[in-house]
Amino acid sequence: MKKIVFGIIVIILNISALSAKKQGQELIDSLISELSAATEDSVKLNLLTELSFKLYSSDPDKGIEYAEEGLVRAKDLHSDKDLSLILRSLGTNYWSKGIYDKALEFYFKALELNEKIGDKDGIARSLGNCGMIYSNQGNNIKALEFYEKALKINNEIGNKERGYGIYTNMGVIYKNLENFQEALTYFNKGLKICYETSNKKGLATSLYNVGGIYQELAEFDKALEFYEKSRKISEEIGDSRLILQHIFNLALFYFEQGKIKDSVSSTISASKHYKKALNYALQTVRLSVENNISSVMGDAYQTISEVYEKMGDYKKSLVHFKKFKAINDIRNSKEVNQKISNLSRRYQNQQQKREAEKVAEIKKGETEYRNTLQYSGIFLLVLALFVVLFFMNKLNFTQATMDALMFLTFLLFYEFILVMTEPFVDEFTNNIPVFKLGINLSIALLFIPFHSFEKKLRTRIHVKPDMNKSGSTK
Repeated sequence: MKKIVFGIIVIILNISALSAKKQGQELIDSLISELSAATEDSVKLNLLTELSFKLYSSDPDKGIEYAEEGLVRAKDLHSDKDLSLILRSLGTNYWSKGIYDKALEFYFKALELNEKIGDKDGIARSLGNCGMIYSNQGNNIKALEFYEKALKINNEIGNKERGYGIYTNMGVIYKNLENFQEALTYFNKGLKICYETSNKKGLATSLYNVGGIYQELAEFDKALEFYEKSRKISEEIGDSRLILQHIFNLALFYFEQGKIKDSVSSTISASKHYKKALNYALQTVRLSVENNISSVMGDAYQTISEVYEKMGDYKKSLVHFKKFKAINDIRNSKEVNQKISNLSRRYQNQQQKREAEKVAEIKKGETEYRNTLQYSGIFLLVLALFVVLFFMNKLNFTQATMDALMFLTFLLFYEFILVMTEPFVDEFTNNIPVFKLGINLSIALLFIPFHSFEKKLRTRIHVKPDMNKSGSTK
């Protein structure tokens, strides 16, 4: 009977995996065809956004390419809502590549736009995305903070479906922190929403998560009960990855049970559990190979090696440990390469930033030098005009010319003072017009003493009548 059940699971896995892959690719091909035929910019933008989201798991580089094209179009169309969507798709594709700082940057930009236009659904999504990135970075406090904010808005707009995802993510954080009671609380909240919304895939995941917590709490009967419920729903909906995870989880479950029995010297009972663990672990490897799902294969080989070691078959234990090590080395190599790639990109960004700062500093220096020259020139001009005023009575100027020159000199002097003090006034008043007007008025009042000086200067340079042209004769 067990072999028949396993055969059915294999069929479900093969059919669902191939079908999902085919349907996903068919949809992507269809969207690409529509994009080629589209003529309206708004239609092209919607297709680019959808393609970017669809490709994040299979080809994030291509997803980023489509999103960047969409980004240009969204800016041209001046559509903040469309722009926020395309920014979020960029964040999702960078998240898929493991470039979390870049993903967070785009999610925050999307959040800013969502807040600007009052899009509560978009705000909730962006907050949840930010929480996910912080969780991936190991910043659990920040992650929980953003999840709480997202949860609050989802409750306001009545989006229960997304509330399930947030509760699940929060449960995972508390599980990783080994706060199992708190994790159980959040997983159960997510489970309740799945029942209310008839979300079968979410239901299978939530039941599985609750089972995992009961296993951590050593309530093994309850754990098996929830695992069994989850398995049945997974097979019903044909979720290949979840079915595979269930089989491997049973391997881990019976292996742990075997170790517990070993610890109390129950050798026969331990052996039964180890055989069950070995059976499920071997099934996991077989299904992983047949369906090209490598996510748990290395862990399955490690479990097989440990089971054989407990059973005293050290030769087989060594063989399977080598297989585990080979897969783990590849996985670590990918992680190392990804880390090198991330560090390299960060270094390039840092160098570009430093170069930009250097260029900005040079430009700032050039601007300051140019301004200094201009200020000096203006100062010398004003000074020269004052010198001319002092000796104007010795020059052959008409009264009107001297009056105009005096007015121009004092005007330039006042404007020069305003230009020199403007940066300090702006900083002091924070560019508030009323305060700036007050400061400039105060400066103008300081020029009142110059009025008496002007009178004295006018008396000094007053033009006397030309006696030779008075009309007197001898």
